[in-house]
Amino acid sequence: MKKNLPLLSGSLFLLAIVGILEFIALRKTNGTFCYPLDDTFIHMAVAKNVALYGNWGISPNEWVSTSSSPFYTALLALSFKLFGINSHLPFILGVLGALLAIVAMQQELNKKTRLTTNHKALVTIITVFIGAMPALAALGMEHTFQVAFTLLFVHSSADVLTTGNSPWKKVLMAALWGALTVITRYENAFIVAVICSLLFVRKRFLPALVIGFISALPVILFGLYAVSKGGLFIPNSIQIKVRANYVTLLNGGLAILELAASLSGLVVLSGVLIVRKQVQERFDRSAWILLIFLLSSLIHAVFGGFGWFYRYEAYLIVLGSFHLLILFYQWLEGGARRYHAHFALLLGAALACTVNLPLRSLNSCRNFSRSTYNIYEQQYQVALFLSRFYNHRTVAANDIGAISYLGQVNIIDLWGLGSNEVTKARKGNYWNADFLQKFVLENKADIAVVYESWFPSKLIANWKKVGTWEVSYSHMLGDTKVSFYAIDQNKADELKNNLEQFSTQLPSDVKVEYTK
Repeated sequence: MKKNLPLLSGSLFLLAIVGILEFIALRKTNGTFCYPLDDTFIHMAVAKNVALYGNWGISPNEWVSTSSSPFYTALLALSFKLFGINSHLPFILGVLGALLAIVAMQQELNKKTRLTTNHKALVTIITVFIGAMPALAALGMEHTFQVAFTLLFVHSSADVLTTGNSPWKKVLMAALWGALTVITRYENAFIVAVICSLLFVRKRFLPALVIGFISALPVILFGLYAVSKGGLFIPNSIQIKVRANYVTLLNGGLAILELAASLSGLVVLSGVLIVRKQVQERFDRSAWILLIFLLSSLIHAVFGGFGWFYRYEAYLIVLGSFHLLILFYQWLEGGARRYHAHFALLLGAALACTVNLPLRSLNSCRNFSRSTYNIYEQQYQVALFLSRFYNHRTVAANDIGAISYLGQVNIIDLWGLGSNEVTKARKGNYWNADFLQKFVLENKADIAVVYESWFPSKLIANWKKVGTWEVSYSHMLGDTKVSFYAIDQNKADELKNNLEQFSTQLPSDVKVEYTK
């Protein structure tokens, strides 16, 4: 029992916070179970079509790599197949992923450290909190699995790095975790690249090649299969959301620590400890893990994303904070407090570098219910409206998750996540008003439900604006106002009548306006 205290305490802490978050969110949505991002519904829409029709996409008949996590969408599709289509399943999977991450923490603490049981429990609880894992678990997406697989991959790879002739069982285990972590989130290729590079530096060429090849294999196979089905090799979402932070860096606009954003304090602390261990000639397993974290964080800062509900950088924040906390408590147990002034100075510097992280976590809890209500009062209501009046008809839109999952509407995605043609247009620099107008006419879309601020005014001028729904604030929405247009102007009166009928069931704080 005592041995499992880190697992039990971390799990109870996680589940308690998740329970509180959901209780508050459900009170705001009048008991309707919802999520704080439309992206969760995108996973659900694709998984539903895989489970029911065997097609990977937001519609039953076009293969589109809308999801940026093939592993998670496949896992969700399997869950739908086994247990039926249920909106609660992503939530359950998100919590299970977080619990798996806590298992990975306990495994590392028990096998690789000599901390007291109480300190192991504290390391686990603080890491769960700092990594904003309760909010990520309730988000119902792949990020908790990404965190778990990252820990398992880095820990197994550290074993390979720190032993002269690692048994092939350890190498293959590291490669397996590498494959899972990359197919869960493509940016984990950064960590794979770092680990393989460090193995090359250590002249461990064959393990580096094996880990690199096996880690990349699922992504390559999925991409080839997608192309064979008419999709794109790299998922649409990755192609559209790719960051160009390196341009800012090369132009001298920002320093790399500024690009590292919420990771910057952990990067600084890791760098200091790595140098200290090198100077003291004690470059041990923990130093290799910190080096993996530091290099991966710098690459992520240049090529990866941050924010949008605390999720993109979460895998690195958990990895870095977990191992820095281990070193802190090892230092504490070694008698650091005997040197009061030195201890206070170093502790103060560490807290100054990382004070953003607990604040970030508190904000994730505070904003969970706000974001969930945002989705409920906008995307969820749009989905209910379309499923009531436009089932089996064609609608153009830019936020496609909830409307694809909750109805049987034929969606054409003007933004590109759910359309290969639009993604190609955006990558080919011909995504403009003329292309989009031709696209909606060829697909015979009746209406459009869009954020006006996202599109050229020339495009919108071709359509008849009928009405708008406006919410009082936007925390995670693309815009506070969603607009309804009749693409076929002969359908304008029908659209207005439908909006008027539905308006009586909208949340009271949604402002409805009609165009004269």
